[in-house]
Amino acid sequence: MATEMFAEHAERGRRGQWRLEEMPWDEPIEFCGSTEREKTLNKLDLIDGAQAMYHFQLGARIRMGDYISRAWSSEEALAECLEWHDIDEQRHLRGLRRLTVTLEAAGNDVRVINNKTDPRRMWRVSQTGPLRLDDDRLLLNLLVDEVVSKTLYEAVGRRCHLPLARALFQSCAQDEERHVEYVLALHRSRGVSHRALETTRLQAGAVAHVARIQGAFRPYFRAFAGITHDTTEAVATEIFRSISKVLSTLGPGWEGYPLARLIHTADRSPWLLWILR
Repeated sequence: MATEMFAEHAERGRRGQWRLEEMPWDEPIEFCGSTEREKTLNKLDLIDGAQAMYHFQLGARIRMGDYISRAWSSEEALAECLEWHDIDEQRHLRGLRRLTVTLEAAGNDVRVINNKTDPRRMWRVSQTGPLRLDDDRLLLNLLVDEVVSKTLYEAVGRRCHLPLARALFQSCAQDEERHVEYVLALHRSRGVSHRALETTRLQAGAVAHVARIQGAFRPYFRAFAGITHDTTEAVATEIFRSISKVLSTLGPGWEGYPLARLIHTADRSPWLLWILR
């Protein structure tokens, strides 16, 4: 049964492949705004968003590599799922880097005023401290990473005015949706423990990981709000709601799990955020 399930996911991964060359790279770049200042700010937001996603995905690949090295299976279907996953992530990284270069070359020169994204903020999310996480915690963190990526890709893909960024992020979002589904299947195939203590331990680990993601993305919520023509509050809420929705499907004890409310409260409460960190 598990082999058939992963064979289906692997086939979806194969059929879902796309090429960077299919993106509209030749279309003229028109930044949003009625004044040069507004267009420059929009350009900076797009660059910051692309760089933030690039470095977050790079850090997430570190964790994915750690999990693959532990959970490598001779089961062909599962191995194929992991391979397609890695191919997708490599394509996302190349696309985001190429998008950044394309944006930087268009419009006003912003090299003097653009503060480059500090990659250490995003890479730090993949660090788990001196203690090595067990497989269940690591897989749960990987699932959260995929949900965050999917949510941000979808938000930009739906609401960004720039056709190139919209097309690239929509294609990446479709890949991330497949990743979320097969990682959920992988989690369920391991057998979910329904013991209250084990569930609480995993939930606490999820809270800690989301708090790290929140800390890494906080300086860039404004950029994503500018790209999607929304508020920073709405961007953060959409991320936390998506995570909570996916985790609530993990089994008894996870339904109604108040992850979004807890982390969102921490965003307004320095002392609670300090405790979570």
